[in-house]
Amino acid sequence: MLQQIACPNCRTPLDLRQSAAGAYVHCAACGGEFLLTGHVCPRCGTYEAHETAFCRQCGMPLSRRCPQCQTLNWIGDEYCRQCGAALDILEIIVHRHNESTQQRLYTHLEDAPRLKAEEEAAMQVRRERMMEQDRQRQIAIQRRIEERRARDKKLLNGMLVAAAVIVLILIAIGLISVLL
Repeated sequence: MLQQIACPNCRTPLDLRQSAAGAYVHCAACGGEFLLTGHVCPRCGTYEAHETAFCRQCGMPLSRRCPQCQTLNWIGDEYCRQCGAALDILEIIVHRHNESTQQRLYTHLEDAPRLKAEEEAAMQVRRERMMEQDRQRQIAIQRRIEERRARDKKLLNGMLVAAAVIVLILIAIGLISVLL
């Protein structure tokens, strides 16, 4: 049972199970059933909210290619989401066994530019998000500096006015004592 996923109704930790239609959760406490948008790693049970190639907790691959159309599918899918072909693990093992090492290496070589492009695109998105966060942080720092300057300026003006009033009072006292 994962502690990070709680029932939205009663906040009880949810029991996770996979189905062909997606990741469903059932709350034993209130009886509610919910469809999760991500996937659960079959090895360690970590919930991955976004589609990812590997589990961030244990590193297990979370996707596999359809032998018919080469579409990436979640590791727990029984049928390809593109062509509907059965993703039977035995078929994949037999196909892998019948495929020569040279064929596998050639397939990996063909996939490398696409994987590199996908990773570079993901890296660019992360970089842009970090740059935006840094820009927002810099704006907040600049705003605090300007607020502090404005406060300091008000304080300095108040002190100057107070000093001027004191000087005027002292001059007035001096004039009054000279005149008397």
